[in-house]
Amino acid sequence: MIEQAGAEVRFIPAYSTDLSPIAMMWSKVKGLIIKAQACNHPELLATIASALNAVTPNDAFGWFTYCGYCFI
Repeated sequence: MIEQAGAEVRFIPAYSTDLSPIAMMWSKVKGLIIKAQACNHPELLATIASALNAVTPNDAFGWFTYCGYCFI
């Protein structure tokens, strides 16, 4: 029925962080947090907020595309 509808089944490999857009996002956020070297709780909270705000829609699109997601 899938093929009759013009689609195909693709089997994906077992979970891999190389194919996980969310893992790529956390990698960027974690890198920014480590780079900032916050020394106290208020600085850490501000750093986390800044790191999360640094994730752009273009980043997300790139990560999903790299992982093989197709956007029509």
